[in-house]
Amino acid sequence: MQWNKILLLVANYKTTGYDFYDSAFPPLALEYIAAYVEDLGEVKILDSKAANLNYFQVKEKIEKFKPDLIGLTVPVTSAIDLVLEYAKIGKLYGATTVIGGWHPTLAVEQTLSSPWVDILVRGEGEFTFRELIKKGSPENVNGLSYKINGKMIHNPDRQFLKNLNELKF
Repeated sequence: MQWNKILLLVANYKTTGYDFYDSAFPPLALEYIAAYVEDLGEVKILDSKAANLNYFQVKEKIEKFKPDLIGLTVPVTSAIDLVLEYAKIGKLYGATTVIGGWHPTLAVEQTLSSPWVDILVRGEGEFTFRELIKKGSPENVNGLSYKINGKMIHNPDRQFLKNLNELKF
């Protein structure tokens, strides 16, 4: 597998009772991910939360960009249903879908059981995602879970980064 066009997507999710999460913060996690793969292909970040895009506008952007791979983040559990809807759009346009963030890391099998999710990043994603893109396959990439013929495969965990100064800006 080779992924040359990568779309990193922030869902325009809503929360109830947690107004803090309804603010549009810069998608720092996806910005770090992008920094680690920008030399491996065309990478775009679509922050539908900051742009206040609706479902159809997101679909239009995906259709126009035609990504080979869509990376989706689930920063809060209340976002999972909408994120899976966006993953479904990606699958309809032939993209490989990769999901990460707090919810997928804590609910691996539940999240990966969705027919719209191909690959799940557990924990810190910068080095894991880069290795995935370079290899073109999730096989033997620490920190990933994925499906082959409906069977879930869980690669070993990736060690946490010990020195944050090693991260790219």
